Amino acid sequence: MGDAAGAADGAYSVLSATAGVLDVSAYEEVKQDWDGGYGLLCVQQNGKWGCIDMTGALVVPCEFEYAPDTSRDNTRVLGVYRHEELGYIHRLYELTD
Repeated sequence: MGDAAGAADGAYSVLSATAGVLDVSAYEEVKQDWDGGYGLLCVQQNGKWGCIDMTGALVVPCEFEYAPDTSRDNTRVLGVYRHEELGYIHRLYELTD
């Protein structure tokens, strides 16, 4: 599990038990899905949301309108994105090792 802390200037630091301090400077916001898994972090880049794992790897692209929901076992991520013609669409990512 990791801990995210915001600095006075709005910058974030994330401490991961597996990878040490993660560089999340490319992201506008970082949050953990407390109702879901504890090994993924939701990140916002260019106004869109995706997920990184505890090594800092982007495992779900930043394409969602809202921070996605993650399963407790971190194998599934459900997000909502906006399609210009179809409206809001749910997308499910199945994550495997």
